[in-house]
Amino acid sequence: MNEAQLGLSRSYADKIQSSNAEAAGVLLLVLDCGCIKAAPFNRHGDPVGRSALLRVIAGEKRRVCLRCRKDQGEDGARVLESTVLWLQPCLLSKRERDKILRKVLAGSAKR
Repeated sequence: MNEAQLGLSRSYADKIQSSNAEAAGVLLLVLDCGCIKAAPFNRHGDPVGRSALLRVIAGEKRRVCLRCRKDQGEDGARVLESTVLWLQPCLLSKRERDKILRKVLAGSAKR
């Protein structure tokens, strides 16, 4: 994930934190086209709210690509990188975070 993608992902996570009290973090899937699929989850690793497709080109927000508009970023074969942004302050223990991380990353492999 490059700096522009990370910045956009953090902005999205901030938006989720201010609008969804249940969210504990955001799963980020970087796709082969440069788009990012972002999905908020709760303290149990279950989805809360809708996932979103994000795109950055040259430091600016742009529309998602045609492939993502067509498949909504659901083709798991297109995922280059997956990571989690924990919303702050994170009140979960390291053990809880590790358990949730395994759950959300395993779920992302099925996409």
